[in-house]
Amino acid sequence: MRYIYTFQDFLIEDLYARPFGKRMSLLVRLVNLWPEFPLVDFRVDTRVFKCGDPKDRVYALLSLLHPRDQAIGITPDYSLTLSQVYKDTALAWIGHHNSLEILSRCENQVDIDLPSWAPNWAVAPTVERCLECRPDAHIWCRRYRLPAGVNSEPEALPVSCKFLTTVERIAAPGPLERADFPVWIRRLLPKSVREHSYRGQQTLLEAYCRTLCRNEIKESFLLSSAWYISQEESETALTALLSGDCNDNEPSDSVQQVKFFLSRVSTGFKGRCFFWGTDECIGLVPEATQPGDRVCNILGCYVPIVLRPRFESDNRLSVVGECYVHGLMHNEGLLGDLPENFRPVIGYDEAFQGLRTQYQDTTTGEVQKEDPRVLRLLDDLVSKGFYTSHDVEQIYRWGTTELLESCCTGIQHCKLV
Repeated sequence: MRYIYTFQDFLIEDLYARPFGKRMSLLVRLVNLWPEFPLVDFRVDTRVFKCGDPKDRVYALLSLLHPRDQAIGITPDYSLTLSQVYKDTALAWIGHHNSLEILSRCENQVDIDLPSWAPNWAVAPTVERCLECRPDAHIWCRRYRLPAGVNSEPEALPVSCKFLTTVERIAAPGPLERADFPVWIRRLLPKSVREHSYRGQQTLLEAYCRTLCRNEIKESFLLSSAWYISQEESETALTALLSGDCNDNEPSDSVQQVKFFLSRVSTGFKGRCFFWGTDECIGLVPEATQPGDRVCNILGCYVPIVLRPRFESDNRLSVVGECYVHGLMHNEGLLGDLPENFRPVIGYDEAFQGLRTQYQDTTTGEVQKEDPRVLRLLDDLVSKGFYTSHDVEQIYRWGTTELLESCCTGIQHCKLV
């Protein structure tokens, strides 16, 4: 049996927060997990490493990648420009995986001549990805086929998307001291937060609690963990903050709940700001987001993306980054709301070897990988004679964005630049 090393095995105390400690931590992961590293995650994992040539942010990692990503077929070519290397890497990944998941790793590009849809591998992400941004166990509706003529306009990536909301205003916490965070939260929430509902689904207080925590609460997971706060605890803490009924000098359970809640909130706001959008939407978006930016579901990408229109009369948009929009994280904008007796939960998927969104029947407690809305949609297509049962089996297995595009209203075609 292989010995699983731990960080404590190196007898290094309190070094994880330092660059050397982070390097050692990655070495431990390499020993334990190799060869299970996907290319899109290495940008984060190697952010504290240094290299003389920024092209080696891609080339030097090729032999360490998961076999699925090694099969992409990237060949080192140092005669290419840096932007060409990063753009070709993104196109190769998209074409190999038939997916636009890589867009969730993009942020607003500022210091490099690079399309917004290609990650800048030389710069570490400024935001911590939320666990809610996990693909469903079946991604049949997200298969993206790279158009054959994409190289004829190499800076533009054609996509199909549905716009969910437009950013109306934002609020960034900025470089606040920890003691100032409660004051900022009080200013953030409306006075009527206890009286109104959110999009007719839940109380506004619950919506703000879940949004501030990026929905990383105990109820969102199949297995409970002490790392996360419960919905009841978060509402109690937020109510105490709003009323000012919290004294740090009193070692009570309520004070500890407030501190725990604030720690979760402050972590989630790293590199993010709060936003209010049209249709009463709220959520968290990258710091670079501006009023007028649009949040959308891009077919082929499982997480909502903030896009910025480049020209008023054009269909060209640039990628700002992934975001959290409360109540719209599981394709509600495309497939509609889940049945009342189902809720999305995050659980470990053995086949995927990682966390994925699954669906729990609240009446029976049973968990299934299949999205009940997808099953219902496919059954309707068979009953109407559009497809045979055999066709549906193939569609469900391999997926197709074209089918989703034909079944959903409001799909628009645009180009990412």
